[in-house]
Amino acid sequence: MTPARELGILNREGMKALSDGNIGNATFLLSQALDKAKSFRTRLNEAKIHNNLGLAALISDNPAKASRHFDKALECVILEIGKDNHLYRSIVKNQTKANTNQGANS
Repeated sequence: MTPARELGILNREGMKALSDGNIGNATFLLSQALDKAKSFRTRLNEAKIHNNLGLAALISDNPAKASRHFDKALECVILEIGKDNHLYRSIVKNQTKANTNQGANS
C-alpha cells in the first residue's frame, strides 16, 4: 500500500470515529495519519490532519489543544500556498471557534 493511500485511510477512519463519537480512537488514528503526513514533501497533508485533530480536541472540550493544532495547520498552509485559499479560510473559522470556547472557559 502506498503511503498516500495509507494516510488517506487513516484520516478517513479517524474522521469516521470522530463522527461516531469515539474521540479516543479518532485521536489515535489521526495522530498516526499525522506521523505519515510528515514524510510528504508538501505540508498540506499535515495541515489537514492538524485541522482534524483540532476538531477532535474541540469536540472533547479542549479548546487550548484545538487552538494549538489549528495554529500548526495554519502555519503549514501559509508556508505552502498562502492565505488566499479555501483550506486557510476553513481553518481560520475553526480557530475562531476554539478561541471563543477558550475564552468562555476562562
